[in-house]
Amino acid sequence: MVHHKVLVTGANGQLGRALVTEFSDEYEVIGITRKDADITDKTEISRVISRHRPRYVLHTAAFTNVDRCEIEPEKAALVNSVGTENIALACKSVNAKLIYFSTDYVFDGTKSRAYLETDRTNPVNVYGRSKLDGESKCLSSWADTVIIRIGWIYSETGSNFLKKILAAAKRKVETAKATGEKPVLKVVTDQIGTPTCAKDIATQTRKLIEKNVSGIYHIASYPEVSRFEFARAILAAMLPEVTIEPGDSDEHPAEAKRPPRSSLSCEKLESENFSMMRPWKESLDEFLKLHGKQILNEI
Repeated sequence: MVHHKVLVTGANGQLGRALVTEFSDEYEVIGITRKDADITDKTEISRVISRHRPRYVLHTAAFTNVDRCEIEPEKAALVNSVGTENIALACKSVNAKLIYFSTDYVFDGTKSRAYLETDRTNPVNVYGRSKLDGESKCLSSWADTVIIRIGWIYSETGSNFLKKILAAAKRKVETAKATGEKPVLKVVTDQIGTPTCAKDIATQTRKLIEKNVSGIYHIASYPEVSRFEFARAILAAMLPEVTIEPGDSDEHPAEAKRPPRSSLSCEKLESENFSMMRPWKESLDEFLKLHGKQILNEI
């Protein structure tokens, strides 16, 4: 039995693909990409949502290249703030529930533990500010809204930290074969977060929808971990011949500043009797068994 229509923006992205897969068994899923509708065009996106009249809109479409956002702040604002407002107003007009995916980068990273939904936001880069503006647009639209903050997402598709680490390590191995030197990769220890598989986010999102909640929720695996420790776990499973060494963010200059600790706490999920997210190591091990060899072959 088909339940309701679910419209997913950014359907070809990491999370968009996972959501389409998660909901396709019992829902009528409409996945749209930039080719189908430009979310920055208010008339166009309103027409698309009015035509389909979905019960739920899962809004993942965004300008997510953190460093490019610093170079193109106007584009970041247009896509992540104005585009989200257009989606929210269209949802309000057809009485659709809006699920907006925001980011851990709405926080400045100065807290000594993982962030709660009620903690003060203070983004340190253009990307974080544009996504926080998107949150505000959702709430001020008066659409029935769930804001889901996520961070350090990975999947077998798209660009993410896991795939970049594997690609860098693979290059080190290939170079080492030619030079005879030992493959060594340096990864930063001063960025801490909560890496989470896109599939797990999609599964938890469905649980939130089916309990008809509203408000702000964090969805993340646990416990928090440094980029270095996460990378070490990835390489231990896939390329154990690569030696990983600790590094510092100052050694890897980037356009955008990153919060040193952007871990997300899921205490709210637990307090509302939702099943808790899996530990990141458990999800990672399962993910690499399913997709690790394929990723290494493709990168």
